[in-house]
Amino acid sequence: MKRYPVKRSLLLLLILALALVACRRDDEPEEPTSTPVPATATPVEATEPTPAAAEPTPAPVTVAAEPTALDPALIDWAPQLVYSSPAPGEKSLLSGAITIRFDQPMDTDSVEEAFAIAAADGSVPDGSFQWPRPDTLIFVPATELKRAENYKVTVANSAMGANGETLTDPIALELQTVGFLEVAQVLPGPDTDEVQTDGAITVLFNRPVVPLVTTAQQDELPDPLSISPDIPGNGRWISTSIYRFEPDEGFAGATTYDVTIAAGLEDVVGSVLEEDYSWQFTTFAPTVVQTIPF
Repeated sequence: MKRYPVKRSLLLLLILALALVACRRDDEPEEPTSTPVPATATPVEATEPTPAAAEPTPAPVTVAAEPTALDPALIDWAPQLVYSSPAPGEKSLLSGAITIRFDQPMDTDSVEEAFAIAAADGSVPDGSFQWPRPDTLIFVPATELKRAENYKVTVANSAMGANGETLTDPIALELQTVGFLEVAQVLPGPDTDEVQTDGAITVLFNRPVVPLVTTAQQDELPDPLSISPDIPGNGRWISTSIYRFEPDEGFAGATTYDVTIAAGLEDVVGSVLEEDYSWQFTTFAPTVVQTIPF
């Protein structure tokens, strides 16, 4: 039988190599196997559903009942004065009406018969009566009342209410009509000498002449001054009763200026300037302070 020593050696080496590989695998630690962790459910507390907010119920709207006229049959007292116009101390316009109001409906005929008006000089103005309400009498003069005059208005105690009751006491009212507009003060004053040429003319009235307006409305207001000799400038109302004129380039030196406010200027309530108001002033005369050559 023929032998093969080389092949046997190779076979032996192969067996040894396989044995070593097997031993190394046995020595290697096994990789840990991950154990699945069961998911723990987080308990959720059950909550009651929030009820939807109820829509607000609109509050009932209370509508004030219209005042019911007092039944004259329920009025058992004597009528009384509750209001008059013009009010005490208030100036009456020349064409102004006179209003008298009672606390209850009145018997119109008896009130008109009991009504009287007379000026301080005894004159009696004509007029007519109006009754806008059963408790309100208005006397309207047929012509203008006298200016700056005192009037006395009376209602005798024979005036009756609709219930038949008469006034306990007669009514007496004192009225004064608007008077005249007056110049209270002027600057420079009358007959003033040596007035500075860079000054202005200021007039103060005894009562408001113009209403309060914006600067843009100044052009619509009256210009009360007439100045001679004529001088260009700008005049404006610095208040309702004060007027101021400023010349554009100052007054001329050593010049006498005559200033006039014409009669008829009217204030906000109808008072008028009865007569012209005039005065004059003289400006400062220039003097020689130095001559060259001497």
